Amino acid sequence: MKGKPIVFNKDQLKVFWKEEEWDNLIPEGGFLSDFTTSVRGVETPSKFALWSGIFLISSVLKRDSYLRWYPSKIFPNFFIVIVGPPRILGKSTVVDYGDTQILSKYHTHFAGSIMQNRKEINIVRKSTPEALSLALEAEQREWYDPETKKTYSLDRGSQVALIVSELSTFLGKQKYNMGLIDRLTKLYDCKDIDDERTITRGKQEYRNGYVTLYGATTRDGLENSIPTEAFGTGFMSRIVIVSSEKPTRSFPIPLPVTYIDGGGIDWPTELQMRLAWVAEKGVGEFNFSPEAKEAYVTWYHSFKKGLTKKKDEKSISMRTRMDNHLVKLMIILRAQRYEGVVGEDEARIITLLDFQQAQGILNATFSDSLYTMENTNASEWTKWYNRIQGLIRGETAKERRSLLTAMSPYGCNAVTVGNIIKQLHEEGKVRIVDESGKKQTNPSSKGKEKYIWIKREVNLSGLSTSDIEDKYRGNGNGISGNGDSRGSEPTPRNREEDPSFIPKEERDDLETGEEERDIPIEQRLSSRMSSDVSPGASEQTPTPERKPNSELDGVYRG
Repeated sequence: MKGKPIVFNKDQLKVFWKEEEWDNLIPEGGFLSDFTTSVRGVETPSKFALWSGIFLISSVLKRDSYLRWYPSKIFPNFFIVIVGPPRILGKSTVVDYGDTQILSKYHTHFAGSIMQNRKEINIVRKSTPEALSLALEAEQREWYDPETKKTYSLDRGSQVALIVSELSTFLGKQKYNMGLIDRLTKLYDCKDIDDERTITRGKQEYRNGYVTLYGATTRDGLENSIPTEAFGTGFMSRIVIVSSEKPTRSFPIPLPVTYIDGGGIDWPTELQMRLAWVAEKGVGEFNFSPEAKEAYVTWYHSFKKGLTKKKDEKSISMRTRMDNHLVKLMIILRAQRYEGVVGEDEARIITLLDFQQAQGILNATFSDSLYTMENTNASEWTKWYNRIQGLIRGETAKERRSLLTAMSPYGCNAVTVGNIIKQLHEEGKVRIVDESGKKQTNPSSKGKEKYIWIKREVNLSGLSTSDIEDKYRGNGNGISGNGDSRGSEPTPRNREEDPSFIPKEERDDLETGEEERDIPIEQRLSSRMSSDVSPGASEQTPTPERKPNSELDGVYRG
C-alpha cells in the first residue's frame, strides 16, 4: 500500500452532536478520531467509542507490533470491558459495529494474499470455554494465490479476538466455567509456547499466543460474574474497566454522519481501509523517543512508589499493571496516527505526545471505573454508599425525598442515607443545601433538602469505601480518620472541564498516594495544550477534499 489516509475534518462534516467531556481525550489526526466520529449519531458515549477503537487497533496489530522488554517483548493486546446500565448507553451497538462491519472485513483491503491471510482476525463470539479452546489451536494455513501462481504456507499461531456482547454469561460462575478466569489470565501474557490438558481433548498446545478481549456488561453483571479470587494481581489487574453510569447522548432515531452538504460517507469501508493501513504501518519493533523515555521513567518511579501506599485490594487490582497498560496504549496511539511511511522505522517511534495522551486516557478511565470496581463483591453497606454516589453524580441537584425513594428497594433506610450523605459531605464530594439554596453542614430529615455533587479529580490512591465502612456504619457522627476528612469544601469546577491531563507536579502527587485535589480547569487545559511535546509530535493533519475519499482506493488496494 502506498500513501496514507487523510483524517476526516470536523469542519467538513455536518455537526449535529454536542461535545462531551471525553472528547478532549480523543487523539486527533488518526484512526481513533475517525472511528469515534463515525458513531456520533448513535447513543454510545465517546468514552466507549474511544476504547472500542483501541480494541480494534489492538486486535489488528497482533504480535507483528512490539516493544522489546527484557528478557522478552511487550505486545499491544488489551482486555477491555465496558460497563454501564442496560439499553441506554448503546453498548451492544458499538460492539456489533466494530465487529461485523469493520474488524471481520478489514483484511480484504491488503494488496497481497500474504498480508490478507496474516492479518485476518480469528474472531470468537460464542461464549463457551470449549469454543475458546477450539479457536486457540495453533493454525498452519496454506493457500494458492492465482495472481502469483504460487502456494503459500503461514503459521498463524494461537491468535484470537474474543468479542463477548454479554460478559457476565461468558465469565459466569457456572460449573462448566470453572478455571476460565485462570486461562484468560495466562492467555493475556501472549506466551510463545503454552499448553493445557482437558479430559475430552487431552493435551492441547498453543504457540505464538495473542489474545484480545472486548466485553460488555452491566454493573450488576460484573458483580455477579467476577469471583473474589480474581482480584489481587491476577485477572482483574489485566482488564481495563471502562465504566459509565449515565447517558451522554439521546437520539430517538440514529443518525449517520455526513458531509456538511449532506453527501454520504461509506463509513464501514473507509474505516476498514484505514485500519488496514494502520495494521501494515505498525508491523515491526517500536521504540521510545528520548523525551518519551525520560517521561515514562519519571512517571514509573512515582507510580511504583504509589503502589507501596496502603490501599484497599481492589484499588491495587486496578492499578498494579497500569505501567503495562500505559506501554501498550502508547504503541497503539503511535500506530493509529496517520503519520510516517509504511516500512519506515520512524513511523514506530513513540513520542512524548503519545505518552501524555495515553496517560490522560488511562487516568480518566481508571478514575471513572473506581466506583464500579469498589461495588464488585462489596458488602451491602459499601454498595449503598456507592449507589448513592451514583444517584447524585451528574445531576444538577438530588432531592432527599427522591434519594430515599430510589434507595428504599435496596433496603437502605433514611438513617443510613443520612449517615452516607454526611460522609460524602465530609469527604468534600457533596454539598448540602436547604430548599432556599442555603448551605448546610449536616443532612436533615426535610424532603426538599438537596445534595449537589462536587466535580473533582478522583485520587486512585485515596480513601476507599472499605476504609469508610469501618468508620461510618449505623451512626450519625462525623468521625474523621486517616487525615482524610476535610474541614472546608473544595472549589466546584465547570462540568465541561477536560479531565485528561494533569500537570506533572500534580500528577506525581496523584500517583504517590497524596490526597485528591481540585485542579482548576484553566491550569489543566493550558498544560495539556502547551508546546511541551517532542520534535516528532503530530502536526495538524491536512483537510480532505469534499469527495468521499474515492482516491484512497489506490492507497489501500495497492
